[in-house]
Amino acid sequence: MKKLLILLAVSLFGTGAYAQHLGTKYRLKKVIQVPARQGIAADKDYFYLSDTRGLYKYDHNWNLVQKRVQTKD
Repeated sequence: MKKLLILLAVSLFGTGAYAQHLGTKYRLKKVIQVPARQGIAADKDYFYLSDTRGLYKYDHNWNLVQKRVQTKD
């Protein structure tokens, strides 16, 4: 039983070490200034951004399509 647990632990460690190495470099192409800071989602047509007081909808060229902002009371 101990041998089985050790074998399982070693195989899981090896799998985790292999999964962490992707082998490619990622570079930031550009930075887009947007009013939202809390979240982003995307579908095939739009980006959706959110912050504490508003929701923003952008097309894939980063043109603002629609916004809904709650005013301070």
